Amino acid sequence: MLFALLFFFVPLHALFNATSVITSTIGVVFWSVFGVLFVWTTILYIGLFRRPDLIAKLFLLLFKLPFLRKWHSNIATFSETMINASKEMSKKSIGFWAKAFGTTALSWSSRFLVVNALFLAFTPFNNQLIIFGRQLLLWIVMVVSPTPGGSGISEFTFKEYYNDISLGSGPILIITLIWRLISYYLYLLLGVLIIPRWIKNLSQK
Repeated sequence: MLFALLFFFVPLHALFNATSVITSTIGVVFWSVFGVLFVWTTILYIGLFRRPDLIAKLFLLLFKLPFLRKWHSNIATFSETMINASKEMSKKSIGFWAKAFGTTALSWSSRFLVVNALFLAFTPFNNQLIIFGRQLLLWIVMVVSPTPGGSGISEFTFKEYYNDISLGSGPILIITLIWRLISYYLYLLLGVLIIPRWIKNLSQK
């Protein structure tokens, strides 16, 4: 939904930056991944908020096919869980969903706006909406990255994707490094520090 709103305010050519083969490929990958995510989200929406029984029946019918049958028991469990979750969600108030939406939007927007803050430190480029929109697009593309967390690929793609904003090679490398440190590698470091202690406490209990 957020992307649909962005398309009203940001021209497609500015959002996708097709200035090289790599950045042109980003557009193809984005629309492919976005299409799959849109279909899956629609299925989950119907399954959780509208007709969980219908989606459950469709899943169970689909996974009776010979090449999918080995996952039928897992899908049966998934369908039952989805129906139970739908019953629980139907009891939630509008206030609950408003808080959930607001919290989610704030947390994810804060994560994307890190890039805006970094660019503001190096350039007076005034169309911050383009930078924000490209960050949303890039995160969707990273969903299909073949490396863990998009390591390596994300850094290179980020540098190429924002290459039409005049900064010079030095500042864009600094922005890329800080962006990845804040958005990914910091979480890995925290995991290394916290998880061993958590496992130790769990084993003692």
